[in-house]
Amino acid sequence: MEVAGAFRAKLAYIADYVLMDAIPPEGLNKTALKDNLRETWICFLDYLMALDSINASFSPFFASKEKNIESEAFNTSYWIFLAEFRFGKELIKALEGTPGAPAILNEPIPELGLPWGSFSEFKSMVEGENRTREMVLRDRIYFSLGTQDAVSKRASQIRDDKNAILKMTPAARQNLPAMEAPEKISNTPFKPWFPFAGKISPWNGKTTLWRPGRSFISTSQVEFLLKKLEPGDILFSRQDWHFPSVGLPGYWSHAALYIGDEASRKTFFDTPEVADFVKSRGKKSDFENLLKEEYKEKYPPCLVPDGKGHPPRVIEAVPEGVLFSSVEHFAQADSLCVLRPLVTKGNKAMALFQAFRYLGKPYDFNFDYESDSAIAGSEVLYRSYQPESKYKGMKFPLQEMLGNYFSSPNAMVGQFDQQFETPDQQSDLVVFIDGDEKTNRAEFTGMGEFRHSWKRPKWNVPFNKP
Repeated sequence: MEVAGAFRAKLAYIADYVLMDAIPPEGLNKTALKDNLRETWICFLDYLMALDSINASFSPFFASKEKNIESEAFNTSYWIFLAEFRFGKELIKALEGTPGAPAILNEPIPELGLPWGSFSEFKSMVEGENRTREMVLRDRIYFSLGTQDAVSKRASQIRDDKNAILKMTPAARQNLPAMEAPEKISNTPFKPWFPFAGKISPWNGKTTLWRPGRSFISTSQVEFLLKKLEPGDILFSRQDWHFPSVGLPGYWSHAALYIGDEASRKTFFDTPEVADFVKSRGKKSDFENLLKEEYKEKYPPCLVPDGKGHPPRVIEAVPEGVLFSSVEHFAQADSLCVLRPLVTKGNKAMALFQAFRYLGKPYDFNFDYESDSAIAGSEVLYRSYQPESKYKGMKFPLQEMLGNYFSSPNAMVGQFDQQFETPDQQSDLVVFIDGDEKTNRAEFTGMGEFRHSWKRPKWNVPFNKP
């Protein structure tokens, strides 16, 4: 559960960030500070919804006939529950201590479907007696299963989270009545933490963030796309309820660099300018051999097809790390677009050469561009196309989130819109495949729709009016 652990850490970080850094002593008297607070609140809800989805996936295992499977599922579920409970309480405590913050967060956010009073509703859920009762019940089940590993990291975090919660609600120790653990865990109702589960569709406790095997882009659309791509193209995608989108602002949530296959690179980069680039690296070979020589250990996997026989033609950063991927895999999405940088082939060769450098690095769940020890999806593009020597590269916008500066995929697409048909334009649109959650299909769409796509809501879930 590495992903759940990373999301747990983000909840802790956000709660601590609000307490320590987000609000200056002079308070919320500037628009930028209010916007930062809202973005922080939305980010917290994003991770909360993700953890709710992971937690819901364990419910089917609660009724397993195999004790070890039932115990493992429940223990992991309890671990997630306590993290949501603890850091929810800590966030509320931090925000309640900031004059004006609750009022700001209670304002509606129509583009996300958040109604009036969202903060108050969340607070009532966290501080209500029913949640504490649920913790007591879960705790009794946890110990009745008798499978706790006292020295594991998960068990340690369960103890720490539970103790932190009890310190914030000391009356829970004495005032709550004793509760017997049920004989069947599957008969016990557990509620999600996301405060609008009954108001936002399709969030109904069954929606999962990765939606395996289902995407709107069709096989024929991918085949058409493959005919249009060139090495150096940059790809953006969006898939509703997909893990890489968690914590990132905006509609477009994932990015990658198209590198092509060995044959297409040899043909595409057979130019005098690229030959000069190879010489500038101290080599007398061609570009493909430069990659093989400079990246002896990293290069070979780009020649190995994936399990479905698709050749690796993309470099992307995913929770497993920076790796080669196929276009067919990347295109398992709801919407996808391709931009072609307005730079020379020598510049594109430089970008691919830089991108190979980051292969194997871990995924950056913190989206921190100050270090390249871990890399996020859009960071591959940001670093690969950074200007170098005589190559102008591309400049992407930086934005602040939770104290870190980064360039999100959505901001990159937004920059295209703002620079379009100006002297600052840095790329052309190659293709836009636009997905529709209502029709469950994707269509090729034009420039007008694409330019406005970055303004779409992050959560593609309309508010359910009674």
